[in-house]
Amino acid sequence: MKSLNLPGAGWVDGLKSLRFRIGVLTGVYLIAIMTGSLLAATRVPALEIIADLRNLVCYVAFGLVMLLPVLTFIRKPWHLFTSGFIGWAMFSIAYAGAGQVFISLYTRLRPPFNVFMLGATFYGLVAVAFWFVQLIVAMRYHLSAHHTQHSGRAYPKT
Repeated sequence: MKSLNLPGAGWVDGLKSLRFRIGVLTGVYLIAIMTGSLLAATRVPALEIIADLRNLVCYVAFGLVMLLPVLTFIRKPWHLFTSGFIGWAMFSIAYAGAGQVFISLYTRLRPPFNVFMLGATFYGLVAVAFWFVQLIVAMRYHLSAHHTQHSGRAYPKT
């Protein structure tokens, strides 16, 4: 049976991309952690006693989820950046929406655009760092291969 090419259904092809799926998954996890931490902080007064521990657990969970694109695409810096950017953009939009529900959210934390820029900068710097490490490793490999090729002769052939 032939597949149908429906108008406007081209975006579905993006779901086949691993970097898009990891980005969306990261965004969903970040939004879930943010929602859970906001609800725990504002709607569960029993957790006020251990507020520092509650916040630490949220920070650790948040950091681990942020590493999902990094660990998935450690050898593909561009995929790492795009995947992380997708997830962080989703989170930033949800954070902006959460600020409408939790009125004092932006006074206690950062404004949505600053949050977006922090995440985008983080993923950009990590991607550039991994790219730079890959360049160094490739250069060392190339130089060592070149060195072993010429090590048996006193003068290279011309």
